[in-house]
Amino acid sequence: MEQLTFWEIPEDTTQEQWQEGHKQLLVLQQICKTLLPKSQAFGIRQFGVEVYIDAVTDFQLEFGIEPPPEPQLRLEGEEAVLDMLERGFQRWVEKSGDYEQWDHERLNRALRMLEPLAEQAERIKELLNP
Repeated sequence: MEQLTFWEIPEDTTQEQWQEGHKQLLVLQQICKTLLPKSQAFGIRQFGVEVYIDAVTDFQLEFGIEPPPEPQLRLEGEEAVLDMLERGFQRWVEKSGDYEQWDHERLNRALRMLEPLAEQAERIKELLNP
């Protein structure tokens, strides 16, 4: 698909033509407002957050849209919690560096944070492999 270009309104457009065109744009805006979150939720649920983010980034590049640093996700409920945990953990792993060089206090703090997650992981494994 070619990059999107700005739509030009011809100077000789009548008021009636402009109103009809503007009305259509407002309808499209409402459709996008309604369907984009549904499409996003479906894509994430069916294919995962990484596939969703990659696809959105590819589309933005294809259309010549400057992608934001991180695509904005409109997740609700459990999906939002899972996404927040995944992003937070990924960020923690990236920023934590070499934990073997940490002092005793920092290691204990990390352990206190990770132990409940490990317990939850074990419970999830049990649910997956009854």
